[in-house]
Amino acid sequence: MEPAARQLLPPLFNHDGDAQGKAWHRLQQQFQKEYDELVNAVQGGPTAAKTWIDCILAFETAASLGDNDEMLIYGITATEDELASSKFESFLGFFDQAYRDHDYDVGRKRARDVIKSINDSTRSPGTAGSLGPIRYDPPQDNSDIHPIDESLDGLELTAVPRDQRKRFKDRLTDRAHELMTELGVAFPLREAIDLGFITPKLNKLLSL
Repeated sequence: MEPAARQLLPPLFNHDGDAQGKAWHRLQQQFQKEYDELVNAVQGGPTAAKTWIDCILAFETAASLGDNDEMLIYGITATEDELASSKFESFLGFFDQAYRDHDYDVGRKRARDVIKSINDSTRSPGTAGSLGPIRYDPPQDNSDIHPIDESLDGLELTAVPRDQRKRFKDRLTDRAHELMTELGVAFPLREAIDLGFITPKLNKLLSL
């Protein structure tokens, strides 16, 4: 790999050794932790680590990624206590459209609050917003977002109406019977598996 990188890199940088050197040192600093780990892995020899940086530089330059600006990513999240769908391995929203609508509106409001805070910091004297100003002016009273039903925050499975849980269990049971039929399991054995395993497990899982 080292001879290949040595042949590839000069043409990629139009034989500008200074630009190639600056790009190389940028990558070394960017991946300093991994670079040091690789040096230590080969008992202090830097050759493998340098070749690794050469390869990254070759791929990055060939894909025209080296001159791109760094990206600042905002992670906009909500806690489980704010969501209706967080329980049941985050699938509780499948029990009712209202639960999914609730979480969607919580997400919209949270994103809107983040955008507003960015715009407010941009407009404040003596501050500079990293993204702003963002030209986004929703209604100040959030009237275009459904009112958040806080009774659904952190919804527990036991709070889901029993008939919904029962319907969900029946659908899972029907599907289990379909799978066993496709596998050629005889009817008496299917019933025994259902009564002895499937139904008790689902009843416990769904608090029925």
